[in-house]
Amino acid sequence: LAPLTNLTALTGIIPVNTATPGVQSLSLICNNGGCISPTQILSLSVLNPVLNVVQGALACVGQATSLTLLPTNFLLNDPLVSVGITGPAGVTVGALGSNGVVSIGGLSTTATTLTVSLSVAGVQILSLPVSVSALPL
Repeated sequence: LAPLTNLTALTGIIPVNTATPGVQSLSLICNNGGCISPTQILSLSVLNPVLNVVQGALACVGQATSLTLLPTNFLLNDPLVSVGITGPAGVTVGALGSNGVVSIGGLSTTATTLTVSLSVAGVQILSLPVSVSALPL
């Protein structure tokens, strides 16, 4: 083994880059008053988030509808996860419910594209365009 360089003392939570999916390896060495432990290699996998978005019942232009966010490999209520939904001017987005449902209002056309963004620990890892349909008046 090559000697380790760039050693940084860490306590508490060890930061892991979640912006790049794939396998990451961390080398851990414990120093307890000068007593150095053998190196432990930890491998962890960072997965791309899988998020399905389902539109609720169709509504007419100008009426509210809903989206349901269905995560596959993460939890919406994880304190490190932040979800944002944006759209064109005039579209209103309600608060995300604990069941993954969010109300959408102000649809002024029959087809509107919203953007669902997902961040973990402040790092954006997903930006998903979502088409929302409304019935014409």
